[in-house]
Amino acid sequence: GVETCNGVDDDCNGSSDDGIAIVPCGMGACTVTPATACTAGMPTTCTPGTPGTETCNGIDDDCNGVVDDPCGCDRYVRLGGSGTGMSAGSPMGSIAAAITSMAGAPGTICVAAQSAGGTCTRTTYNEAVNMTEGIVLLGNHDSAGWTRGNPLCETVIQAQNTNGVFFGHALTNATQIDGFTVLGSSASSGPGSGTTTAAMTVQEGATITNNAITGGNRPTSYGILFTAPGAVSAVPVVDGNTITGGSGGATVTSVGVRVSMMAPAITNNTIRGGTASGTSRAIELSSGAGTMIADNPIVEGAGATNSHGINVGGSSAGVVITRNASIRGRSTGAQGFGIRLEGST
Repeated sequence: GVETCNGVDDDCNGSSDDGIAIVPCGMGACTVTPATACTAGMPTTCTPGTPGTETCNGIDDDCNGVVDDPCGCDRYVRLGGSGTGMSAGSPMGSIAAAITSMAGAPGTICVAAQSAGGTCTRTTYNEAVNMTEGIVLLGNHDSAGWTRGNPLCETVIQAQNTNGVFFGHALTNATQIDGFTVLGSSASSGPGSGTTTAAMTVQEGATITNNAITGGNRPTSYGILFTAPGAVSAVPVVDGNTITGGSGGATVTSVGVRVSMMAPAITNNTIRGGTASGTSRAIELSSGAGTMIADNPIVEGAGATNSHGINVGGSSAGVVITRNASIRGRSTGAQGFGIRLEGST
C-alpha cells in the first residue's frame, strides 16, 4: 500500500514510516525543517525558530513574512495625496498610480491610513490593483509618521472588478501584499457585478501575508482564487492571513481559498467559507496537485446546505494536509465534511 505515518510498514519494503514528505514550519529565518516527518507513528512536531531583529540583509529576520521591513519605501501613498510619492512628505493619492510609477521595476510601496490629531482612521482605497513584477505592497502605515503596527491604521482595498487584487501570470520574482484588509466586489452593476468574483486573483508568484481578505456578495464568491492559464514556475505563498469567502443574500457558493491548476503553500491562516445558500468551503482544490495546507489554526466551512472544511477534487498527487489544528464543516443541511476527497487521483 501507500506508506503513511502510522507505525506500520504499509509499502512492505522492510521499513516503517519511510519516504513520507517532510514539511518545514515557520517563516523566513525561523524556518525549521524536521529531520523526519514521522515519529513513533505520529507526525513530527515542528517548532519554528525564534524571531530576531530585522536588518536590511535580504532575510526575513523577524519572521513576519516581510523581508527587510522597515528598510524604507520607494513610493508613499496616502488617500488624497497629490505628490510624486518619492518621499513621506509628498505622497501619491492611489495605489495603482504608485505601481504604474515604478515602471515595472521592483520596489516597496508603503500605503497609509489617514491620521489626524495622533489618531488613525480606517481608510478605504476604492481602486483596481494589478500587481507587477517584484512589487512589495505594505499597508497599515500611519500617515503622521509612516510607522506600522497600529491596528487603528487599517488600510482597505475595495475591489472594483471581479478579479480584485490581481497577480498576473509570469510574476516570477517575489511580489507581495502585506497588512491590508481586502474586500471583494458586491456590486450589482458595473465592472464588479459578475456572477463570479474574488477579493484576490492569483495566476502566479504571489506572496500574501498578514491580510484580512473577504469575498464579496455575488452568486459565486472567493476570498482568494488561484487559477493558472499555463505552466507555473513560482510557488505562491499564503501565510498569516484571515480569509473568508463571500456572504450575503446573493451568495450561492462561497469559498475562502479556491485552487485550480496551481500548488500554493497555505500555512498559518484562519480560513472560513462564508455563509451561502448552497455551498460553503474554506479550501477547495480543483486539480491542486502539490498544494501544501499546514499549520493553519482554523479551516472550516460556514452556514450552507453543503459545508466543507477542505474539498479535494481532480488531480491531487502530492497534496499535503498536516498539523492543522481544526478542520470542520458546519452544515445547515445535507452535507457537512471536515475533509472530503471527491474523485481524486
